[in-house]
Amino acid sequence: MKGIEENKTFSLNVPSDKHVVEADHCGIISGAQEDKSKVYTSFYGKLKTAPLAEECPVNIECTVFKAVDCGSHVLYIGEIVEIHADKVCVTDQKPDITKIHPIVYAQSAYFDVGKQVEKAFSAGKKYTKK
Repeated sequence: MKGIEENKTFSLNVPSDKHVVEADHCGIISGAQEDKSKVYTSFYGKLKTAPLAEECPVNIECTVFKAVDCGSHVLYIGEIVEIHADKVCVTDQKPDITKIHPIVYAQSAYFDVGKQVEKAFSAGKKYTKK
């Protein structure tokens, strides 16, 4: 949080299922308690102030658009400046979720994102009123 306030930038690093242990470790340990900078290999992109995790297949650099004090925490809303994606996780010049294997936290567990179930913005056209 200190770095975000100082630089008005942050990064989103999307871990794959291969790095669930490392990702969970970073989530349960505070940076104030332990230096987490060695968990992943850091690199810097366009902003030069938001560290990115080399092991994550997708990294997103953001500038702070708005900070909202929620009482127990501050919610940072960002504007995307740059997206970095490992070439092996790209199809038609776009990040491919079926190759990224991102993890999702739900029900006190991590899940790999599964198969496509329907097409967005067209599935709803099949709806019939009751």
